[in-house]
Amino acid sequence: MWKQVARILLPVIPTAVTVFLWVDSQCAVRRLPFLPGGDAALGFKSAAGWLSWGEFTPWDPVNSEAMWIYVPYWVLVSVGLAFVWCAFVRQRENPRFRSWEWVALGGVVLLLASLPGRPDPVNHLRRALSDPHDEYALHEAYEAVDEVNRAGRGGDAATLLSRLLADNDRSVRRSAALSLARLHADPKLIVSALTGAYADKDLRDTITFALGEIGPVDDRVIPALIVALRDENPRVRGAAASAFLKIGPAAEAAVPALVEALDDKPLRLDVLRALELMGPRAKQAAPALVVMSKTETGYDRLWAAEALWKIDPNVDVVVPALIESLKDPFLPIRVDAAGALGDIGPRARAAIPALIAARDYKPKPAPRHAARAPGPGDASIPAPEEMSDEEFYPRVRNAAVGALLKIEGRK
Repeated sequence: MWKQVARILLPVIPTAVTVFLWVDSQCAVRRLPFLPGGDAALGFKSAAGWLSWGEFTPWDPVNSEAMWIYVPYWVLVSVGLAFVWCAFVRQRENPRFRSWEWVALGGVVLLLASLPGRPDPVNHLRRALSDPHDEYALHEAYEAVDEVNRAGRGGDAATLLSRLLADNDRSVRRSAALSLARLHADPKLIVSALTGAYADKDLRDTITFALGEIGPVDDRVIPALIVALRDENPRVRGAAASAFLKIGPAAEAAVPALVEALDDKPLRLDVLRALELMGPRAKQAAPALVVMSKTETGYDRLWAAEALWKIDPNVDVVVPALIESLKDPFLPIRVDAAGALGDIGPRARAAIPALIAARDYKPKPAPRHAARAPGPGDASIPAPEEMSDEEFYPRVRNAAVGALLKIEGRK
């Protein structure tokens, strides 16, 4: 009796397991909780490695700890093949033995083994980051991160990327940090990994950028960005300023550090825009902006006045600064100043004379001139030409007319 049961169950078991693996791989690729082994057990879901002849290798240097999963699977396939062989051998001994059943079962095993399964996204991410010198590696890593997010495997991927932040190759570390910024996983785990790797000077700008992409999801993000804003590396400081610009009002605790950063001219635009987005929450920055709007020139004065209006709408300071910008020699600044006065509206009535003067002013015609002379290698390429004041001034005039209409309440 037990022999008959064995004849039925032994071929059925490997076939059933194979069917389960393949069907499971076509669904959401997730870890099965009852399997041991941590990351080595990506839950019988490393389907790309087991369910396709083309993907199978006797040893996988990228994911070597999962070999204990690959081997049992192919043992199951081998058992199916063994039963096919036994069917032909025993047919002569027992004429009643129905060999076609064994052949059918073995054929099912081989068919399922040859069907490609859905690649495990975490393994895909690991492979994408394994060749840092591939120019498409980061793009492929981003695709793998999107697959991980769709499959709900962010925790597994975060563990992998956290380890890669300590890789010997700088490119791998940078790609891992950028991938962490796009990962849907526990924010505490991601922030811990990024802030823990900040000691790596080669990685600080990338980590700062990644923290800005993540945003204030954890109470350690803003303090880490404040530290980065004071870093000795200008690229790190620039990444921190851009991060605060993205975060906006939630970065209120960084206002004192942003005020200090106003002295760093390459950062001024992002710093002033970040303060402007915070609005009244950045009231600590108002005194410094008042000084800037009175002492600076060019875009620095214009940006400071615009930020001050959002933070502390003091007409007595902002409007005079914008009137001075309305007379700036650089015409695009005049256009922006007129637009800012129009946004203030009727409270900017003191600027009406300056706006009328800007509307009626007619610059002297000047000959067009080339921005650069053509080089020896581009004689056939026409040199770009700068727009003369006479040609650009209609934009100033239109901006002044629009501002006047808004101030007078007619628009």
